Amino acid sequence: MNFVDRFPLATILDWADENQIDLHAWKTWGDVAPEFVSSVAMHRLHEILQEKLPDQPFGLMIGSSCTLDTLGLFGQIGQHCSTLRQAAETYARYQRLSPVPGQTRVEFDPNTGDGTIVIPPDREPGLAQSLEFRLSFVVAQTLSIFRQMLALPDMHVEQVAFGHNDKRFRAQYEACFGGRVLFGCKETRITFASEIFDSPVSGAVPGTRVFLEELALTQLKRHATVNATSEDFVEVLRTELRVSIPAGAFDGATIARKLSVSLRTMQRRLAEQGFDFSTLVEEVRAELAMEYLARPELTVQEIAAMLGYTQASSFHRAFKRWTGHTPAAARRDLLP
Repeated sequence: MNFVDRFPLATILDWADENQIDLHAWKTWGDVAPEFVSSVAMHRLHEILQEKLPDQPFGLMIGSSCTLDTLGLFGQIGQHCSTLRQAAETYARYQRLSPVPGQTRVEFDPNTGDGTIVIPPDREPGLAQSLEFRLSFVVAQTLSIFRQMLALPDMHVEQVAFGHNDKRFRAQYEACFGGRVLFGCKETRITFASEIFDSPVSGAVPGTRVFLEELALTQLKRHATVNATSEDFVEVLRTELRVSIPAGAFDGATIARKLSVSLRTMQRRLAEQGFDFSTLVEEVRAELAMEYLARPELTVQEIAAMLGYTQASSFHRAFKRWTGHTPAAARRDLLP
């Protein structure tokens, strides 16, 4: 997973609305918006914002408004780890399973215990003009999320080393990050003190992490050979399924029609990215199941119906296949 190529669309649109910025000219998706957009889409956004907010650190501004849910399933896993160090080690374990090069990684200093999030050099020379925007977004997003996970709104970084040499916003960086800021480095590196990584995650329920990790491993196997910049169609489809499954209309022909493509085209585009429709449906069902089980007002029978199962027993078997556990066992860990 490369966080520098997974930018949360909802956060960007909310920030634009709050600042009365019209991004209609940027819209490249259909009726259903994806959860994340790529660095290519962010480059186009940068061009638009440059006209509307010249010489403003809008990467820093938007990134600072990100919340934990902008990391999707991996954010949920981190939220239920005991410490940030455990979350980082879990992430590193997934990284070792992935054959895709050039991923964000975490390194720990063997002497001090300080942890550093390392973002590899940008390999897209055509996107160089938006590099400051994209990297400052990721650094601010990381700090914002860590502050929320630890319930430490004033925590700061030890050092940020940027993989660009644009020093226009040095003062704003230092005010936001609270640590030393370097420029013109080979990689972008965000370093936090050892005690930050060993601080307890606020509100973590470790038992829940087991179920979420199993879902993440399933997704990782599907995403391992997919080029991150080509995921937009899959994300659009995934978002549509999250709406259509509870509505009870999620057969392939119906979903294809909602996305304004033929069924054959939808199947072909999924196959090109290493997916098939039925497997994607099961992944989304599994994600929704975990969310619904965390809502005590819903019975297992109601959850089964919301996921398109006519019998609760069918949902029970499917959930056991997804996670290795029963819905009742998952609910015991999900609910306080």
